[in-house]
Amino acid sequence: MSTTNTAAIQNALYDSEVKHYYAETENILRKACTFRGGVEGKTYNFRTMGKILATERTSPSQDVVPQNPAQALVPCTLKDYDVSVFIDAFANRKINFDERREAAFEAAGAINRKFDQIILDALVAAVGSPLTTIDENIGGTDSNLNMTKLLAAKAAADAADWPKQDRWIVCHSNAINYGLLTDPTITNVDYTTLRALDKGDVGSFLGFNFITIGDRDEGGIALGAVATGERRAFAFHRRSLGLAVNIEITSRMEWIPIKKSWMCTSEFSSASVVIDNRGLIVLDTQDAADYNGA
Repeated sequence: MSTTNTAAIQNALYDSEVKHYYAETENILRKACTFRGGVEGKTYNFRTMGKILATERTSPSQDVVPQNPAQALVPCTLKDYDVSVFIDAFANRKINFDERREAAFEAAGAINRKFDQIILDALVAAVGSPLTTIDENIGGTDSNLNMTKLLAAKAAADAADWPKQDRWIVCHSNAINYGLLTDPTITNVDYTTLRALDKGDVGSFLGFNFITIGDRDEGGIALGAVATGERRAFAFHRRSLGLAVNIEITSRMEWIPIKKSWMCTSEFSSASVVIDNRGLIVLDTQDAADYNGA
């Protein structure tokens, strides 16, 4: 078989494997965003529109009075990303696993985590002007995420008239394990039927869907971004957070003769932005490391 045919087969296999693992492992924040795919050009403009009001008709066939709500464009500048790895032709014959398949799995994981980080970075970039900030002393001095903080977030979201559906909270795993799961008003069946200790997770509570992020090499939810020992959590509505994609994941394998290796490459182009700060609430929490006296 010619090298050209071999490369074409490898390309097709690698691309299909990366896409399979990408769908299987999931980037967990994408579902919480307003998504725009197939974007053309370097910048996508998300649009915000002011509210309009229904008006009473006081007589038959009266003239319609069109409303002119304020509109604004929120630009989202896309950036290009890739993940590449070499598979040595000789080394690949001396190992007892399929290195191409392992490379595809790791590439898919890296892409998913990068998508998550792009969205997290957009939330962090909007911290200066959210709807409200709930500090670490609400719910107790230097406190982790707890019922009092969640109630304060819910009250702020309700007062801002967020739609009841598609409310989200993204937080570090320490905010769940050392915060909510230690709060008896959330775990005790005398207060709730959530049964969070049975599941080891909160899932959905007080109208918010929870997304948990652990420590990540990409950055994750940084410790110390607020103050020593503190970490942020973010409550937001899906309509207030945008994700734009120009190039969806494409992958290929190329034979590099000078290295006697296959280069496995995946690439995509994307960006995220907070469309409307009125749909964002920042919760400052005392992280478990400091919370435990470490």
